[in-house]
Amino acid sequence: MAANSTSGGIFSRIFISPPQAIVAAGAIALPHSLGIAPKLIWGQLICGTADAGYSIGDVYPIDFGAQGNSPGLSHSGVAASPDATNMNIIFGASLSPATIFVLQKGTKQLTGIVNTSWSFIAYGVA
Repeated sequence: MAANSTSGGIFSRIFISPPQAIVAAGAIALPHSLGIAPKLIWGQLICGTADAGYSIGDVYPIDFGAQGNSPGLSHSGVAASPDATNMNIIFGASLSPATIFVLQKGTKQLTGIVNTSWSFIAYGVA
């Protein structure tokens, strides 16, 4: 279900996806009802079970794209390919060491998340 609104600003429509499960090598087509491809897209991780130093309800903004190019990181990340109908999301294929990496809240070190401890929300504006 999309949340659309009119603001009268630079962007007149917004899409906010419902929370999505993070699944290694997963692909999701989210209908956005914007009528055109979003001009700006972003994503957020929402912590549902304490993980990587984050508490339930914490929000972690995430960039789209592959994470790193070293061994173990080459199949990690989140990508988006929006079109006029859908926000198409894919998750990296790696479970080991992780599908998505974040900075651990306490140590500030790169660490993999536990997929089932988080959900993903996609945003787009047109």
